[in-house]
Amino acid sequence: MQVQANGGYIHYEVVGEGPPLLMPSHASTTRWRAVAAEFAGEYTVIGVDFRDAAGLTRFPPEPFTIEDLAADCLAVLRALGYERAHFVGLSHSALVGQALAIEHPEGVDRLALTMTTPGHDAHRPDDPQLRAIEDQKLTVEDEVGEALRRAQAGDPEGVRRAAEFLYSQAAVARDPKLVDAGVEQVFGPNFAQPPEVRGRFWAVIGRFTSRGRLDRIRSRTLVVTGSGDRLVRLDDAWTLWRQIPQATLVALDGVGHDWWIEAPARVAAVVKQFLRGSFDADA
Repeated sequence: MQVQANGGYIHYEVVGEGPPLLMPSHASTTRWRAVAAEFAGEYTVIGVDFRDAAGLTRFPPEPFTIEDLAADCLAVLRALGYERAHFVGLSHSALVGQALAIEHPEGVDRLALTMTTPGHDAHRPDDPQLRAIEDQKLTVEDEVGEALRRAQAGDPEGVRRAAEFLYSQAAVARDPKLVDAGVEQVFGPNFAQPPEVRGRFWAVIGRFTSRGRLDRIRSRTLVVTGSGDRLVRLDDAWTLWRQIPQATLVALDGVGHDWWIEAPARVAAVVKQFLRGSFDADA
């Protein structure tokens, strides 16, 4: 399905019944449908294909921002007749959730931010135990950067190496086929696009920051981090938790970055508890 808005054609998918739940992106993929099924028994789950993200959304090849992607989500929501919805985001789609809650607070009910960051300029935590975990993550940052550079250059081994970092080391050891899933469903489609398209998409993610604006988020917010996440710094979750007024932080032992593939039922169960109001006393 498509809606014409904001100068382009935005592709979206809808499954389930109940209160509306925005869960972009990659709505045209089997990966999205599998995770949407975890929520469809209680919610009308709305997925959106982001611009330049190897989906079915079509826009002119012009610069855009995370805030533009938030406006696209809002346009889909309005086209479906909803004034507001819950929002569940993973990684870069959680950046869109932050932008939506900041710029269009009337459109967001409850906000779940999973395995994500408030943008650049992260600060190291003061707690010694947290610093130790952070130091371990920092040791792989150069490896991740090199893998991404090789992947963007079209090197298949670079794509595969980048996909390894989507998951916790323990999960990959248990099931090496997770890396195949990452290549096929996550990095592969994006890196198969023309260099100027994938470069534009990654640049949009890299330019975003919500720092200095997080106190404008009025939605009850759940921040989920995983100790096995090798892509996002632990302190980023703490920053979101500390600076969003009504935020609850949940840390899941061993869970890696792309929980959509690694641990969909486990994370979805926590998010659904939050959406039902189970964590309100902690906020």
